[in-house]
Amino acid sequence: QAARALARAAAPLSFDRVAAIPLGGLPIGTALSLEMERPLIYPRPEVKQHGSKKSVEGAFHAGETALVVDDLISTGGAKLEAVEQLKAEGLVVRDVLVLIDRQQGGREELASAGCSLHALFTLLEMTAALESEIASIRRMVGQLVCASTMPTDSMPPALEACYLRLLEGEVASELAARIVSTVRSELTAAEQADPK
Repeated sequence: QAARALARAAAPLSFDRVAAIPLGGLPIGTALSLEMERPLIYPRPEVKQHGSKKSVEGAFHAGETALVVDDLISTGGAKLEAVEQLKAEGLVVRDVLVLIDRQQGGREELASAGCSLHALFTLLEMTAALESEIASIRRMVGQLVCASTMPTDSMPPALEACYLRLLEGEVASELAARIVSTVRSELTAAEQADPK
């Protein structure tokens, strides 16, 4: 899913090669490269002092455009180092694509070097989404606790399905597991208070 989302974000951009920044950007860059059927290159963290002594791995030609890809951006320092390394090999770099912009000045730093930042999410957006999810979970727990006092057959269908999924253990995250534990404790307390 991340590769598809990155491919949608990269679609309007003009580039010949995906340039993934090691290490965090390599899996993402590889996925994007495969999704868009564009060749992958990457700047080496350290230039080898033996063999080819290449600073950029992969096939490319001077004058081609590289899209720099990484997992996140903070201040932009690592991205600028990679951009400079790619430019030193004759590649053109205009755009940097990341999953998350931590909003710590990276966008501005890249802009001062003539590059545009494209991010799937900002830290602020992710925080807002998480807060919304937490509020939704709190409402759901409240409904489940209230529903625990009514017979299952009188619950609204959507609430019953959610309730049963939680009780059957179909949860994926630690947070959901904690919620299930809390709900079960509330149910046990309610049952002990009113054994039918």
